[in-house]
Amino acid sequence: METTSFLLSINTRWWNAEAHYAFNLGLALAEQGHQVTFLANPGSPVALKAASQGFVVVDSILLDDAKPWVQWGNLARLRKVVQDRTIACVVSFKSSGSWVFGALRTSVAGLTHIRVRGEARAPKQNVFNRWLYGPNSCDGILCSGKQVQRWVEDLGEDLPPRQVLHFGAPTLENTGEINPLEFKPKGPVICLLGRSQPVKGHLVCLDAFKALGREDATLLFLIKNLAEFPEQLQLMQQKIQDLGLDSQVVITGPIPNLQALLSQVDLGVIPSLGSEVNCRVLVEFFSQKIPVVASSVGTLPDLIQTQQNGWLCEELNVETLTQGMEQGLLHFQMWGENAYNDYETLYRLEPFANQFLDFFAKIRRH
Repeated sequence: METTSFLLSINTRWWNAEAHYAFNLGLALAEQGHQVTFLANPGSPVALKAASQGFVVVDSILLDDAKPWVQWGNLARLRKVVQDRTIACVVSFKSSGSWVFGALRTSVAGLTHIRVRGEARAPKQNVFNRWLYGPNSCDGILCSGKQVQRWVEDLGEDLPPRQVLHFGAPTLENTGEINPLEFKPKGPVICLLGRSQPVKGHLVCLDAFKALGREDATLLFLIKNLAEFPEQLQLMQQKIQDLGLDSQVVITGPIPNLQALLSQVDLGVIPSLGSEVNCRVLVEFFSQKIPVVASSVGTLPDLIQTQQNGWLCEELNVETLTQGMEQGLLHFQMWGENAYNDYETLYRLEPFANQFLDFFAKIRRH
């Protein structure tokens, strides 16, 4: 495919999985030689991160402002950006203000509009959303998982082409930094990586780890922000004491050299009670040859094949999670190789870009 100019719109105000998905898509397309411009909220993490990587960032178009006259002004400013940067395709994430891209598509000849749905909830069943996801607003819909695609298709039959495009990510690199965590495990290491809100399942993970009964094993809770959910953190710490696991459970915040720490991990665990429609943690585990034991929520059933690259708990409870941990520690080397092969084939930036570009080629307007 010839060099193409893409505009990626991601107007989140925080760094979440959807923002990470959009950013990685930009990286993937740029690696293939395409031109990428980001449209983002001023000062947002994704705007700052994109700018730090040398991407052009447009932050003067405030899609979250719902005033009609502001949105009509946004349409005129967007048209100028598209014309000045010879944009061939707009890729829009998140719903706020995204109706303007449907209007933009009709006013710029040949402009292709791809909607990406990666939110952990179904789109509301209303006339506006049926138009927003319909053929008069966009040319195609990418969904972060099969569950998301089913939600979108519930909007009706009159929809443009749809395709699942799972999260893709670059391989974690060893930065050479020395991590402040003193971590010298005497046996296998099981890791839960991510935020600490209740939906992530830390408490059931502790009960399962206790039931595992492996006194040589270590459970690592690697948490994005220790201050984010203080009450939940306190519950976790109290449960660790109550279960007598003080010497076996390690809780730490962000680590500067994540790859170096994950090189000590044998088994990943994602015992989420919900969400996970963009499971970047699983992709990071797979990239490090770490198989995953997980609940059957969000996109996890798409990515995990039990006894191949991990273990899927069809119903999450202490018994099923313990069984998954037991089997994972028995087979982590073989499953880890399979997990890495899946990463290489499906979730690296190159296949991530190729799958996107194949979809774009099928629906492109000329």
